[in-house]
Amino acid sequence: MKDDFDWDKLKQKFASLSANSILADEAREAEILAHRAKQLAKTSEKNIIEQSIEVLVFELEQEKIAIDMHYISEALVLEGLTYVPGIPDFVLGVISRRGEIIAIIDLVKFLGLQKKHTRTKLLLINTDVISFGIAIDAIIEISKLPQSTIQELPAQLPIEQAQFLSGVTKSGITLLNIEYLISSNQLIINQ
Repeated sequence: MKDDFDWDKLKQKFASLSANSILADEAREAEILAHRAKQLAKTSEKNIIEQSIEVLVFELEQEKIAIDMHYISEALVLEGLTYVPGIPDFVLGVISRRGEIIAIIDLVKFLGLQKKHTRTKLLLINTDVISFGIAIDAIIEISKLPQSTIQELPAQLPIEQAQFLSGVTKSGITLLNIEYLISSNQLIINQ
């Protein structure tokens, strides 16, 4: 039997295929890693751009105001309000909620704005320092407010009002600064 088969040629062919295969695998791996890196970069950019806070947007004298949901414990109908004599006019009174007496403030009076409507809703605010209620006209929505949309307040806004606000969005929603509000000496009522 004659052996016409060229074993050396076969070995060279396998060596060539193996080398091409390794190079192709390395090229494919590099392509996959580059694609993954791009995806991770996009996700990171998206997270940076889309950092937002969850807020409850409510209406107060036809203005849209937002409060960070972190501070809101409940939204209720404003009822069972008891007037307390000798308190500042921005305190509408108190309510009893699960055995706790909670002061209810009217932000319109507190901020020195002109009152046109009677408040019918109530937001209960809880912080580590104090619990109180804010009387409002209506709840609009709960939404995520991208921090990139919050702009500085207009310069013409009186300082008495501006100090309790964090900013305003392009769509006209004003962000209430609860931390500054609770640290205000105006909320401390001396007997």
